[in-house]
Amino acid sequence: MQSKPLVALTAGAVLFLGALCQSAEAQGILESNMAVLPAVNGVAADALDVSFIVSESGGVFTYTYDVINPSSDPAYVGSFEIGFNAGAPGAVTAGSLTGGSGRQNNGNTGITWFLSVAPGHDSGPLSFNSGDTWHISSANATGLPNPPAPWTTLPFPGGVAVPNPPVVPEPATTALLAFTVLGAAGRRIFGKA
Repeated sequence: MQSKPLVALTAGAVLFLGALCQSAEAQGILESNMAVLPAVNGVAADALDVSFIVSESGGVFTYTYDVINPSSDPAYVGSFEIGFNAGAPGAVTAGSLTGGSGRQNNGNTGITWFLSVAPGHDSGPLSFNSGDTWHISSANATGLPNPPAPWTTLPFPGGVAVPNPPVVPEPATTALLAFTVLGAAGRRIFGKA
């Protein structure tokens, strides 16, 4: 009689752990929005619009932007930059940058697409893949003439979605934390308080 509850309890625990360990791959759009990059001259009609989408499939995040130049003035957009640590491991998948009419540049300050967006036109999709989920950060654009260029989302709260690379503690901090934990464990094992 006692073995049935024990079997049921064990089977329930196995099923519960199996449900926890299953891998579920969420797919689809995680964030879709529009950011406004005000012009340096402060005229609202000279602001740029940037639509952005973050999607995820199988643990790979795709970041896509479209720079829209609604101006009727002869203001050309020559570059678009998003701010984050693009040099962090996994932040940008090698070879995944697309879009723009020129070269792309990525480093510790972010990614810059070099392009040419005439008034009343848009850049088309500018995208890349990352292993990191998103947060909101700054975006900037340059062009001619000045003003209305340049354009920026700073100061916050405006911005676009960018990867959020995890912060890895420096080795000295990790070693200090390890010695602290080992020291506390040693005191308990050897009975010294």
